[in-house]
Amino acid sequence: MTQTATPTRQLCECIAATTYDALDRETIAKVTEAIVDGVAVGIAGCRQKPVSILADYASSVGNTREASLWGRGIKVSAASAALVNAAATHVLDYEPMSSPSTHAVSPVLPVAFALAETHGLTGREVVTACAKGFEIQHRLLYATAEPVRRERRFHWPLEHLLTLVADLGNQVRAFLLDATDFAAKQLHCATQTLSL
Repeated sequence: MTQTATPTRQLCECIAATTYDALDRETIAKVTEAIVDGVAVGIAGCRQKPVSILADYASSVGNTREASLWGRGIKVSAASAALVNAAATHVLDYEPMSSPSTHAVSPVLPVAFALAETHGLTGREVVTACAKGFEIQHRLLYATAEPVRRERRFHWPLEHLLTLVADLGNQVRAFLLDATDFAAKQLHCATQTLSL
């Protein structure tokens, strides 16, 4: 059976085929800069009250110790580390931005670092993963944000996609707000991390 070349399939094939060696020097430099800036902003935000509450919660559940909470000297599950570090990267709202405007770093970088630490990945693999994550996020932004392209997006009606994303975000926020009782602003990029 032949697979139809849908936009979703084309994107996935492109991303899956991308390797570090396929990235040009300018891309590697820009991704590395975003990584360094993202880690710096994450360290700056790691002791903010909302992140501390989330970190305390993450360290109290489960006993898997796979990945580090930045600036805290403790390990938690990879998923929890990604969530807390994403919140830390976004909490001060200083994370690197791109055009069109999006917070690409906080949902991608903490996941790449948590997986790298858990699976012993190399720096080249982290740069490649971040490049892929940034690319996916930007392509999704372009595909869903421009009215001209609305009919060519991923074969999901926009209303369906918006409902799906909103429902996931609301479920995660409701759980975390109930567990931690603090404002959702610090979580909106962290909850994006859970869906990657």
